[in-house]
Amino acid sequence: MCISAILNLLKRKPSPENTGIRGRFDMISRMPYDVDTCNCTHKTRLFGDYLLSQDAKDVYIVIVSHESGKYNHTFIEWQGRYFDPTATPPQYNVEIDNYLATLQKQGFQGAFKTTYMTGFIFKF
Repeated sequence: MCISAILNLLKRKPSPENTGIRGRFDMISRMPYDVDTCNCTHKTRLFGDYLLSQDAKDVYIVIVSHESGKYNHTFIEWQGRYFDPTATPPQYNVEIDNYLATLQKQGFQGAFKTTYMTGFIFKF
């Protein structure tokens, strides 16, 4: 019975409802922002790396440019939802269209999605 339970745990796919994944996201989101050492790219990569360590599939980094042209913002797309540990408040498991609309109101435009760790970029 114990071996069966362990095998079932190993077969489980990572999910946003997993408390371990949510806990890691919350830990990353609480890290103090620093433009040089702990910005949105750093936090996004920390969360993305964690997802990959949990065997998550279809993990993407999304990059949006600010209309000023002076900076970008990055966050994770996973399972068709957005995860942004740098946003205030942090955005966890958010619907894509709603979040992009929120970012557009803040002056961000033109989202690019890149497959995490592979470097392929897609415009949408």
